[in-house]
Amino acid sequence: MMSGLLDRDAVKLELDKVLERVRALCNNPVSVEMIEALEPETDLELLEEEYQKNREASRVFSLDGEVPVLRFGEIRGALKHVEVGGILDPEDFRELHGVLQIQEETRRFLGELDDCPHFLSWLEELEDLEELSSQIGETVDEDGRILDRASRKLGDIRRSRTTLSGRIKSKMDALVNGEAGSKFLQDRLVTIRGDRYVVPLRAEYKGRIPGIIHDQSASGATLYVEPDFAVEMNNQIRQLALDEEEEIRKILKELTRQVGIRLGMIRRSLEALGRMDLVMARERYSREIGGTVPELNEHGVVELRQARHPLLTGHVVANDIVVGEEYRTVIITGPNTGGKTITLKTLGLLALMARVGLNLPCVVGSRMAVFSRVFADIGDEQSIEQSLSTYSSHMTNIIRILRESDSRSLVLLDELGAGTDPSEGAALAVSLLEQFHSRGLITVATTHYGELKAFAYNHDGVNNASVEFDNDSLAPTYRLLMGTPGLSNALTIAGKLGLDEQVIRRAKEYISGEELQISGMIQDLESKRKEAGIMKNQADELQREVIRLREELSLREREVEEKGRDALEKAYREAQEVMTQAQREAERIIGELRTGLEEGHRDRGLELSNRSREKLREQKSRLQDGGEQFARPRSVPKNLMPGETVLVRSLGQKGSVLAPPDNKGEVSVQVGIMKITVPLEDLKREQKVQAKQERARYVSMGAEKGRDIRPELDLRGMTAQEALERLDKYLDDALLAGLDQVRIIHGKGTGALRKAVQDSLREHARIKSFREGESGEGGSGVSVAVLKG
Repeated sequence: MMSGLLDRDAVKLELDKVLERVRALCNNPVSVEMIEALEPETDLELLEEEYQKNREASRVFSLDGEVPVLRFGEIRGALKHVEVGGILDPEDFRELHGVLQIQEETRRFLGELDDCPHFLSWLEELEDLEELSSQIGETVDEDGRILDRASRKLGDIRRSRTTLSGRIKSKMDALVNGEAGSKFLQDRLVTIRGDRYVVPLRAEYKGRIPGIIHDQSASGATLYVEPDFAVEMNNQIRQLALDEEEEIRKILKELTRQVGIRLGMIRRSLEALGRMDLVMARERYSREIGGTVPELNEHGVVELRQARHPLLTGHVVANDIVVGEEYRTVIITGPNTGGKTITLKTLGLLALMARVGLNLPCVVGSRMAVFSRVFADIGDEQSIEQSLSTYSSHMTNIIRILRESDSRSLVLLDELGAGTDPSEGAALAVSLLEQFHSRGLITVATTHYGELKAFAYNHDGVNNASVEFDNDSLAPTYRLLMGTPGLSNALTIAGKLGLDEQVIRRAKEYISGEELQISGMIQDLESKRKEAGIMKNQADELQREVIRLREELSLREREVEEKGRDALEKAYREAQEVMTQAQREAERIIGELRTGLEEGHRDRGLELSNRSREKLREQKSRLQDGGEQFARPRSVPKNLMPGETVLVRSLGQKGSVLAPPDNKGEVSVQVGIMKITVPLEDLKREQKVQAKQERARYVSMGAEKGRDIRPELDLRGMTAQEALERLDKYLDDALLAGLDQVRIIHGKGTGALRKAVQDSLREHARIKSFREGESGEGGSGVSVAVLKG
């Protein structure tokens, strides 16, 4: 029994089922034995190492090429037989050879891996047994038969036996097919009795074929006779068979001796193959359930995003389960069959899966605490194993939990206080929750008692949650709503099913006004939550549209840059061509001058000189014309004012000036949803009427942004690169919307994402200042940034 689990605990039974599935995904008896001996771990460092192996396994499975399948049978018994001096038989060697072949294939595969230190450490443990593998392969075939080439003597014996058998068979065939065979034999065939060739002689012709009788048929009508001429040859064949057996024994003895020399190496290799296969089995299971590596902690913090119960099939509703950071106690309320118990089982099962190094079925970035003990009192009809669910049974379990739990324990309580008088049960439930909460335990409890809904509002560190119910379809949605208490919906369901309205009104009269008021508040909260959800979906859709437009604009910008680059390259090639022609012409003219002067024709030289100057002037003029073509002067707009509409020449897009040119001659311009800084000479002033219209349009856009943009951005679950791209776009939108302050949620985790976000905020030109969140704002998992106006 696992530590901290009750004997009849449904969570333990479900973990057993999960491990049974992982066991089925193992490929050899060594890894299977490791699964069967697995014990939940509580050492954070060891668990982090196991999850690092899972990450490496994921990378290995993503590589091109086939991953070795470490499937082999049980050979440890054979190795034990060698250890005590026994000789292995051919079947043992066949199994061992299969293992050694898998080992060599695995060594080659691991030798090509990079950035997988644990897998590479297994490579060091896989001993070089290629020589032994080759010896076995030269001795035993795939069917476990000793090969003729196992030794020269064995080959000679088998060839002699084959030759002799052929000779005796030939003589026997002559007998069978001759006159005696047709007259005296029951059938014209040669058969074997006791490893000796014989013929079937009719009993009435006994003695007609001289020889030794070895057997007779059941009816006595046939005698199996070894003719005299075959006796000596059969004796020789028998002797060769004995010689073959002796030679095979010697071969197997020597081969067994070679195995004995390497016994320790083989066992170490088996151990490494088993550990590697176990990690790969965990990865195969992770892929089955859509698992991810959680961020582990020892502070009781659980933040499971889109968590799913791994044993449920069909359409499984994923839920966020959060406890341990701001709230160490969560009380789940809501109707029966709505998913409360499944939520408890999911949390408990995933906590135990983390302790055995299994990936969890939730999205990237989820966090899971390493609990020292996991206690669960789940004993209703939804339990996997039927058991008592009476008040006394629950109390016995809860008393044990109070006695054995510590501050690092996880406590799961289903229908706390049930099974007795409602008023006393509710009072006891409140008292127990106070006890668990004061001791610092992470506690999640389900209940129907209305008094426990108010408990969360009256105690710090306690949160309400509920399972959603669709009043229209009268069916649960199985969605967990953190922060919202639930209703039993009994009267609503009764009315929908057709119960008389007068009966329902009368029932409401028996409910206290305070309870009715609380129910009304909860319904109002639920209605507003749904409205907020719809608004969030609309905002997300607008956000996706903004991203699409931004990407489209970025693409157009790259296309313009590409075209500009092509034009410059073309201009450069043309200029080079002009320069080359000018150089050639100059060299030709200089050559003519030199020739004229050498020949003493001064007048001719002067004439050539004048002509050369004229041609050089023509070339210079062509170069100047070409240069003017490549560097066409642009009119630079003067006295640009904020709000004016300009054309950004390099983009071919119009924008609105946000600020006058700075001392570097650069201007800040709003182009669509982007703010960019461009040189003054890259701008062209548009008509003022258009500028006013454009300014009005951007004022309107800013107002719309102000309505759509949220004052916080959640980056959890993203890589640093993804988060920084999302942050840059969000800050542009927030500035356009006129927000003064924004809240960036990056989580705590390893701190890498937080550092990347804060470094980006520190360098951003439009961020005035930023700080870490306070205790009520999310602490170090949040950065609050103040934007410049």
